[in-house]
Amino acid sequence: MSLISCIPRCRVITIKRFHTHGAAVIGNIDGLDRADLTTAQLMKKVKPFIWPKSDVPEASRIKLTVMKTGALIFGAKGLSLAIPIFWKDLVNTLTAIEAGNIPSLENVAVISAPFAAYAAVSLLEPTVDQYKSYTFATVKQSTTRKIGRGLVEKLFSLDHRFHTNRETGALLKAVDRGNRAISTVLHATCIVFTPAMFQLACTGAFIWHFCGPLYAGSLLLSSGLYTAFSVKFTQYRTPYRIAMNKADMDAGNLATDSLLNYETVKYFANEKYEATRYDGKLANFEQAALKTDRTLALLNMGQQAILGSCLLFNLGMASGILDFGQASIAAQTMSLGEFVMIASYFQQIQRPLSFLGSTYRDLVQARTDFETMWRLMEEQPELGEGTRTLSMDQDLEVRFNNVRFAYGDGNQILNGIDFSIRPGERVAIVGGSGSGKSTLAKLLFRFYDPQEGSVQVNGEDIRDYNLKSFRERIGVVPQDCVLFNDTIYNNIRYGNLNATEEQIIEAAKVADLHRSVEEMNFGYDTIVGERGVKLSGGEKQRLAIARCFLKDPEIVIYDEATSSLDSLTEQRILSSLDKATENKSLLVIAHRLSTIVNSDKIIVLKDGKVAEMGNHAELLALNNHYRKMWDIQSNEKDTSKKVSENDGAEARRRKSIAMIMEPKTCCGGKC
Repeated sequence: MSLISCIPRCRVITIKRFHTHGAAVIGNIDGLDRADLTTAQLMKKVKPFIWPKSDVPEASRIKLTVMKTGALIFGAKGLSLAIPIFWKDLVNTLTAIEAGNIPSLENVAVISAPFAAYAAVSLLEPTVDQYKSYTFATVKQSTTRKIGRGLVEKLFSLDHRFHTNRETGALLKAVDRGNRAISTVLHATCIVFTPAMFQLACTGAFIWHFCGPLYAGSLLLSSGLYTAFSVKFTQYRTPYRIAMNKADMDAGNLATDSLLNYETVKYFANEKYEATRYDGKLANFEQAALKTDRTLALLNMGQQAILGSCLLFNLGMASGILDFGQASIAAQTMSLGEFVMIASYFQQIQRPLSFLGSTYRDLVQARTDFETMWRLMEEQPELGEGTRTLSMDQDLEVRFNNVRFAYGDGNQILNGIDFSIRPGERVAIVGGSGSGKSTLAKLLFRFYDPQEGSVQVNGEDIRDYNLKSFRERIGVVPQDCVLFNDTIYNNIRYGNLNATEEQIIEAAKVADLHRSVEEMNFGYDTIVGERGVKLSGGEKQRLAIARCFLKDPEIVIYDEATSSLDSLTEQRILSSLDKATENKSLLVIAHRLSTIVNSDKIIVLKDGKVAEMGNHAELLALNNHYRKMWDIQSNEKDTSKKVSENDGAEARRRKSIAMIMEPKTCCGGKC
């Protein structure tokens, strides 16, 4: 059984998965679920990246590089194996010269050949060995890049439900460790294990040939003991390493969460509290890391004891101190050169065996991390995807047909929703918090599928359409706009990566953002900060509107998109958007009823159902839910206006009193 096949089935980090019925499969990023990926399966998954099929771009170049690397690996080991033999010949020649067995006139000529051979091999071996690493770096980095890109593509293909139930910090750390695990796996298998096994077998054969089976058996026995000890002790250490990784992940998650909520921490002056919480996590990591480091030291001590004992035993036999009837110096059945060769081979084999031990430890962890990453790669989207496409010149009519939907917690959000959005029609959705307004937008964009009923476009279930072609026709301005940590220009451009500078600026003007940007020191090159923290709430929403306008979709969803804007700016933007979205279908999710009075259709949601439907005048005439909402908001507006007028009158009164009491006003400052 090879050393690689001894790697235990390690516990790994798994990711939450959800089935179509919404129930979560138990599992989170805590490192407690078992892996079932064998080493052979692991290498099978990596193989297509190292030895790609012929139809893969640059397949020939990659294969040539791999073959070149393989030749260099075995070439370097061959040269390494030759060094002790040439060293033996050189020592025997020097011994013969010292004993006077060679005429003095021939000394230089006799010593030149073994010295030249030894010098040439000694100089060439490290050069070939390092060039091997130079060549293999291309294969390793290319493989890491391809798998990393594939992982990112996979993560973006997974459903909204998957991402809303993830632990961001833990997931990112798992991805990062998985990428690093690829390099470790490739290095361990191609650079360490395979050449080491080759070197060990050849060394045993050479020692058997030159010195006899007892020496070769001693070498193989010590190698077996070293391997068995390394495997068993590493298995013993694995739980400590897993506990350390979990503690590290917990500390990272807490730090990420605290920093993302930086403003909240400041609002409540809880800096010391957060530092104490983080220190508690670090204390857990410290204890786990201490156990890991201490057991590592014990492992190294045991490995060195085995190798040292083996070397001393063989040197004792070679010198004749230990007599088992073998060839030895004392029995004059072994030359000094052969003694030196044995010592050289045993010292030489210590290096790959030491690497085997440390690399084995790394490979155990790498396999754990790789398993986690590959589980992500094999994660399947909950939402299926059809093959139908929407032509760009096709008008879109949307219909919600008896839609029923509940999130994973089982709480029913929508209970039989029926309505349609005709091409060019402006439809508004209103209702209380939790009534399902934003859920309708998510269903239309197909972040989720309804449990019952269907969402249809032009009479076809949207599940029959290709997701990309369908989503390209829909634009969304979300209630909470999250921006990339990039420039304002690039954040707007994200709506249409092929847009010109003129189109981007025009989009900013439509969203009433251009003037604010021009007043900034760096204009459109201003970095918005992580999640857009350097912009105000209103600026972020205006940028989101500009980005949506630049996309130029057929259907536009406004999810309370002007909720953070003042009334004057809101009216300017709505006026511009009315012109910009002419002949487009609009689904407006609104809180302020004053923003949707001109809608063709207003739908009032209550308890997950359509309570009322009609235009503004029709709903007011019903004198029911919509009328009550309208009256409440109108009263709030009137109250706000009166408060503003009273505040203005009070301010004018205070100003008049101040003017009367000012000395220079009443008597020119003489009183």
